Amino acid sequence: MEFYIMVGDQRTGPFTEEEIRTKTHLGELDVRALVWHKGLDKWRPCGNVFTDMPELVSWFARVGDRHVGPMTPSAFQHQVEAGQITADTLVWRSGMPSWRRLDEVPEALPPLSCTGFDTGMDTGLNPTFNVDPYLSRPTPKPALAQSGGLLARFDGIPPPFNYGGFWRRFVAVILDGFFLWVILLVIMMAFSAFFAGIAGMMAGPNPSNGEAMAVFSMAFSGMVGLFLAMLLIAFLYPVLTTWWLGGTLGKLACGLRVVCSNGDALSFPRCVARGLARHFISNSLTFGIGDLLAAFTLEKKALHDMMCNTRVVKNR
Repeated sequence: MEFYIMVGDQRTGPFTEEEIRTKTHLGELDVRALVWHKGLDKWRPCGNVFTDMPELVSWFARVGDRHVGPMTPSAFQHQVEAGQITADTLVWRSGMPSWRRLDEVPEALPPLSCTGFDTGMDTGLNPTFNVDPYLSRPTPKPALAQSGGLLARFDGIPPPFNYGGFWRRFVAVILDGFFLWVILLVIMMAFSAFFAGIAGMMAGPNPSNGEAMAVFSMAFSGMVGLFLAMLLIAFLYPVLTTWWLGGTLGKLACGLRVVCSNGDALSFPRCVARGLARHFISNSLTFGIGDLLAAFTLEKKALHDMMCNTRVVKNR
């Protein structure tokens, strides 16, 4: 199983369970850091996901007139090795009755390793948080999953997500309108050329009244059929592109993809349901208000995203 870690606005992963436990043991990860894996409905504290993990010890020190901490064991040891915390520096951790000189602290200290450090001030015995209590050093964000190529079917994006904002989605809609207009224009031109050729063959140079009526009837039927075909194409365009490519051409151009809440690619039925919900509810029934919700919701979800449990996320 793959796990992801979130500290503040920084999300990293994936990690294995063994890697999570190792980070906690070395003091690189606090049990209060948020963790997510496939199957969880939301991010949860590491200590709630791995209930057998002990609470991480936090160290504090008085450096001059400053209270420094809390520090993970590894960050604390790094300052000792760097000489910023010396033998006569007063230190404290939970379980100790009072501040004590470092050289008076019992030898039974937890295993330590080198990581980062920060400073801050307080006036009480137990200093307030002024360094990141969860990770003692940052790690880079993982690259998001990519499809195998332009014609390969999109295979989803693993969480954690960077959600696509309203204005980026708005630009994608404008681009999709242009792309769809080009597609429909080509179809109309092809149909017009085809119909003109058929009508010319049916009517001849001097058509009779019956031939003229037949041509008119065919033209009317053709226009109705073309109109219905254009409506169908306008609906199928986002459905098929989202199902196969992970988003419309406009979304792809804006670096966006549409995924399920767990990061999986959308199935074809879900793409159809999302398309129907967007056209008939987010746009028509609510007069576009359903689309505007993407500007105000926490995960940038429009109404049709809420109904179909989908997310629009950044792919870069």
